Amino acid sequence: MTDPDGLPWLFLDVDGPLNAFDMDEPEAGFGDFRIVQAMGFSLQLSRTMGRRLAALPVEIAWATTWSPWVDDAVASVIGLPVGLRVAASPPAGDDRLSETNWKLVQIREFLGGDPRPFVWVDDDALDQPDPAGTTPRRWAAELNLKSLLVAPSPRTGLTPAEIDAIEAWLGELR
Repeated sequence: MTDPDGLPWLFLDVDGPLNAFDMDEPEAGFGDFRIVQAMGFSLQLSRTMGRRLAALPVEIAWATTWSPWVDDAVASVIGLPVGLRVAASPPAGDDRLSETNWKLVQIREFLGGDPRPFVWVDDDALDQPDPAGTTPRRWAAELNLKSLLVAPSPRTGLTPAEIDAIEAWLGELR
């Protein structure tokens, strides 16, 4: 179902962008990261970041290995709505996809059903090739859709400055 008048998509990864791995540079990120236990892992999450993301004029769709657990483990903790759509989740039983950029393969299919401008936030998938050797950056540059790809440092997670840049880009779309 295509919604040409709909909000832009925000494809959101968890580990790296939302879950800062190693707060070596805490001054660059949000100051309220706290450790949360989920699924046997320690996640460093920020409610301030979650509120900033929730306020963006976008429709959020998850693109993360956390997809099956994201509502309980992440969204509700940082203040994002639960029940958001999933654009990409780990492939079950498809070895071909597990060894390549499964996020690109699935986001490409997802956008095929509802093409809109999009922001893709991921710390490591944006330069990984799909089975044909195409990276998300190259694919997005060749699309007939406006896009912004943001690769936060996994040390800081998504920073206030990066969210400012997303807001500015979204403002240019209007």
